[in-house]
Amino acid sequence: MGVMGAAAQDNATAPANQSDLEQTAETVDDETLADTLEHQERIALTNQTRIVAWEITGGTAQVALESDMTAWASISDNVAGIGQGGAVHVPETSHQLSRTETTVATMAVESFQGGESVTVTVNGESVRLSTEMDESSDENPLQYFGGESGLFTGMIMAVSMSGAATWFVLWREESGVIRA
Repeated sequence: MGVMGAAAQDNATAPANQSDLEQTAETVDDETLADTLEHQERIALTNQTRIVAWEITGGTAQVALESDMTAWASISDNVAGIGQGGAVHVPETSHQLSRTETTVATMAVESFQGGESVTVTVNGESVRLSTEMDESSDENPLQYFGGESGLFTGMIMAVSMSGAATWFVLWREESGVIRA
Protein backbone atom coordinates (compact mmCIF):
# COMPACT_ATOMS: atom_id res chain seq x y z
CA MET A 1 0.00 0.00 0.00
CA GLY A 2 2.94 2.36 0.45
CA VAL A 3 2.88 5.80 2.03
CA MET A 4 -0.71 6.59 1.00
CA GLY A 5 -2.02 3.34 2.46
CA ALA A 6 -0.32 4.02 5.76
CA ALA A 7 -1.68 7.58 5.76
CA ALA A 8 -5.19 6.35 5.09
CA GLN A 9 -5.00 4.01 8.09
CA ASP A 10 -3.59 6.66 10.41
CA ASN A 11 -5.63 9.78 9.67
CA ALA A 12 -4.23 11.67 12.65
CA THR A 13 -0.94 12.51 10.89
CA ALA A 14 -0.33 13.74 7.35
CA PRO A 15 2.29 12.18 5.06
CA ALA A 16 5.72 13.77 5.48
CA ASN A 17 6.23 14.85 1.84
CA GLN A 18 4.83 18.40 1.91
CA SER A 19 5.86 20.71 -0.94
CA ASP A 20 7.60 24.04 -0.47
CA LEU A 21 5.28 25.48 -3.11
CA GLU A 22 2.17 27.44 -2.18
CA GLN A 23 -0.51 25.00 -1.06
CA THR A 24 -3.93 25.43 0.43
CA ALA A 25 -6.94 23.24 1.10
CA GLU A 26 -10.33 24.80 1.50
CA THR A 27 -13.43 23.02 2.68
CA VAL A 28 -16.34 24.53 0.78
CA ASP A 29 -19.98 24.00 0.03
CA ASP A 30 -20.68 22.20 -3.30
CA GLU A 31 -22.43 25.31 -4.62
CA THR A 32 -19.41 27.64 -4.34
CA LEU A 33 -15.79 27.20 -5.41
CA ALA A 34 -16.15 23.67 -6.80
CA ASP A 35 -18.93 24.86 -9.10
CA THR A 36 -16.76 27.63 -10.53
CA LEU A 37 -13.98 25.32 -11.74
CA GLU A 38 -13.61 24.91 -15.51
CA HIS A 39 -14.01 21.12 -15.85
CA GLN A 40 -17.22 19.94 -14.18
CA GLU A 41 -16.93 16.16 -14.46
CA ARG A 42 -17.09 13.25 -12.04
CA ILE A 43 -13.99 11.07 -12.19
CA ALA A 44 -13.89 8.02 -9.90
CA LEU A 45 -10.59 7.53 -8.06
CA THR A 46 -11.81 4.70 -5.83
CA ASN A 47 -15.26 3.30 -5.03
CA GLN A 48 -15.59 5.90 -2.26
CA THR A 49 -13.62 8.88 -3.64
CA ARG A 50 -14.11 10.97 -6.76
CA ILE A 51 -13.00 14.18 -8.44
CA VAL A 52 -16.06 16.38 -9.06
CA ALA A 53 -14.37 19.36 -10.75
CA TRP A 54 -10.89 20.58 -11.67
CA GLU A 55 -9.03 23.43 -13.29
CA ILE A 56 -5.38 24.08 -14.16
CA THR A 57 -4.64 27.65 -15.25
CA GLY A 58 -1.90 30.20 -14.79
CA GLY A 59 0.40 27.97 -12.76
CA THR A 60 -2.29 26.87 -10.29
CA ALA A 61 -4.14 23.56 -10.13
CA GLN A 62 -7.44 23.31 -8.27
CA VAL A 63 -9.10 19.93 -7.74
CA ALA A 64 -12.47 19.45 -6.01
CA LEU A 65 -12.73 16.05 -4.31
CA GLU A 66 -15.60 14.23 -2.59
CA SER A 67 -15.28 11.13 -0.43
CA ASP A 68 -17.67 8.76 1.31
CA MET A 69 -14.97 8.07 3.92
CA THR A 70 -12.14 9.95 5.59
CA ALA A 71 -9.06 9.61 3.37
CA TRP A 72 -5.86 11.34 2.28
CA ALA A 73 -5.49 12.70 -1.25
CA SER A 74 -2.08 13.45 -2.73
CA ILE A 75 -1.53 15.85 -5.64
CA SER A 76 1.82 16.00 -7.46
CA ASP A 77 3.13 18.19 -10.28
CA ASN A 78 3.87 16.06 -13.37
CA VAL A 79 5.94 18.58 -15.31
CA ALA A 80 8.18 19.86 -12.50
CA GLY A 81 11.76 19.77 -13.75
CA ILE A 82 11.02 18.58 -17.29
CA GLY A 83 13.65 20.05 -19.57
CA GLN A 84 16.28 19.98 -16.83
CA GLY A 85 19.00 17.39 -16.44
CA GLY A 86 19.57 15.35 -13.32
CA ALA A 87 17.33 14.47 -10.41
CA VAL A 88 14.46 16.81 -9.66
CA HIS A 89 12.26 16.85 -6.55
CA VAL A 90 8.61 16.42 -7.57
CA PRO A 91 6.39 18.85 -5.63
CA GLU A 92 3.56 17.07 -3.85
CA THR A 93 0.85 18.09 -1.43
CA SER A 94 -1.53 16.02 0.68
CA HIS A 95 -5.02 16.89 1.85
CA GLN A 96 -7.38 15.12 4.24
CA LEU A 97 -10.81 14.44 2.77
CA SER A 98 -13.88 14.44 5.00
CA ARG A 99 -16.98 12.31 4.50
CA THR A 100 -19.53 15.07 4.34
CA GLU A 101 -17.71 17.89 2.60
CA THR A 102 -16.21 18.77 -0.76
CA THR A 103 -12.51 19.62 -0.46
CA VAL A 104 -10.91 21.91 -3.03
CA ALA A 105 -7.15 21.35 -3.07
CA THR A 106 -5.00 24.09 -4.60
CA MET A 107 -1.36 23.68 -5.66
CA ALA A 108 1.13 25.79 -7.60
CA VAL A 109 2.35 23.91 -10.69
CA GLU A 110 4.99 24.44 -13.36
CA SER A 111 4.35 24.73 -17.08
CA PHE A 112 6.12 22.96 -19.97
CA GLN A 113 5.50 23.92 -23.61
CA GLY A 114 2.38 25.77 -22.54
CA GLY A 115 0.84 22.80 -20.73
CA GLU A 116 0.43 21.84 -17.09
CA SER A 117 -0.32 18.48 -15.49
CA VAL A 118 -0.95 17.00 -12.04
CA THR A 119 -1.59 13.52 -10.67
CA VAL A 120 -4.25 13.01 -8.00
CA THR A 121 -3.80 9.87 -5.87
CA VAL A 122 -6.07 8.33 -3.22
CA ASN A 123 -5.29 4.93 -1.65
CA GLY A 124 -2.88 4.02 -4.44
CA GLU A 125 -5.31 4.87 -7.27
CA SER A 126 -4.20 7.75 -9.51
CA VAL A 127 -5.67 10.01 -12.18
CA ARG A 128 -3.65 12.45 -14.27
CA LEU A 129 -5.26 15.80 -15.11
CA SER A 130 -3.60 17.97 -17.75
CA THR A 131 -3.98 20.78 -20.22
CA GLU A 132 -2.85 20.51 -23.84
CA MET A 133 0.78 21.11 -24.69
CA ASP A 134 1.52 23.78 -27.30
CA GLU A 135 3.04 21.85 -30.20
CA SER A 136 3.81 25.06 -32.09
CA SER A 137 6.59 25.77 -29.61
CA ASP A 138 8.52 22.73 -30.89
CA GLU A 139 11.63 23.56 -32.86
CA ASN A 140 11.27 23.83 -36.61
CA PRO A 141 13.62 21.14 -37.99
CA LEU A 142 14.25 23.30 -41.07
CA GLN A 143 15.32 26.35 -39.05
CA TYR A 144 18.99 25.58 -39.76
CA PHE A 145 18.34 25.97 -43.50
CA GLY A 146 16.50 29.27 -43.12
CA GLY A 147 13.12 27.60 -42.73
CA GLU A 148 11.13 26.11 -45.59
CA SER A 149 11.82 28.99 -47.96
CA GLY A 150 15.57 28.83 -47.30
CA LEU A 151 15.66 25.09 -47.90
CA PHE A 152 13.78 25.35 -51.21
CA THR A 153 15.84 28.35 -52.35
CA GLY A 154 19.02 26.38 -51.66
CA MET A 155 17.73 23.36 -53.58
CA ILE A 156 16.75 25.51 -56.59
CA MET A 157 20.17 27.22 -56.55
CA ALA A 158 21.98 23.85 -56.41
CA VAL A 159 20.00 22.43 -59.34
CA SER A 160 20.45 25.67 -61.34
CA MET A 161 24.22 25.74 -60.72
CA SER A 162 24.64 22.09 -61.70
CA GLY A 163 22.61 22.72 -64.88
CA ALA A 164 24.77 25.77 -65.72
CA ALA A 165 27.97 23.77 -65.11
CA THR A 166 26.70 20.97 -67.37
CA TRP A 167 25.85 23.46 -70.12
CA PHE A 168 29.32 25.10 -69.83
CA VAL A 169 31.15 21.77 -70.10
CA LEU A 170 29.11 20.73 -73.13
CA TRP A 171 29.65 24.15 -74.78
CA ARG A 172 33.46 23.95 -74.25
CA GLU A 173 33.60 20.44 -75.68
CA GLU A 174 31.51 21.33 -78.70
CA SER A 175 34.18 20.29 -81.20
CA GLY A 176 34.39 16.80 -79.74
CA VAL A 177 37.49 14.98 -78.63
CA ILE A 178 40.75 16.55 -79.78
CA ARG A 179 43.45 14.18 -81.00
CA ALA A 180 46.84 14.64 -79.57
